[in-house]
Amino acid sequence: WCGSGRNRFDADTPFSHTCTRCHRGVLPEWRFCPWCFGPGFASPATARTAGVRYHGTCAHCGGKLMRFMRYCPWCRRKIRRSWQVRPFPEVCTNCNWSVDSTFWNYCPWCEQSLA
Repeated sequence: WCGSGRNRFDADTPFSHTCTRCHRGVLPEWRFCPWCFGPGFASPATARTAGVRYHGTCAHCGGKLMRFMRYCPWCRRKIRRSWQVRPFPEVCTNCNWSVDSTFWNYCPWCEQSLA
């Protein structure tokens, strides 16, 4: 997390597919990228990927959410809730998500400088 939008995660994802816009991992059953609000996927899979750990639900459609998703992968709505990560001691002044400025120079969620 260096504050650059040029980061690529194609080779570092445990997911079977990647978003064509942000290059982060996505699951074949998701209709939209939950990380970047990218375009929808043409043909979502009907079978659910086994072993996925969901930790919440979308307030709009009730779809299951993994931690740190920015958008619902089912209905594309923005996730308004801040994901709290313990034991991170601080919150970002821009997005209110948990951060640790002794470890990061930039917020890993919104790219705001923590300096």
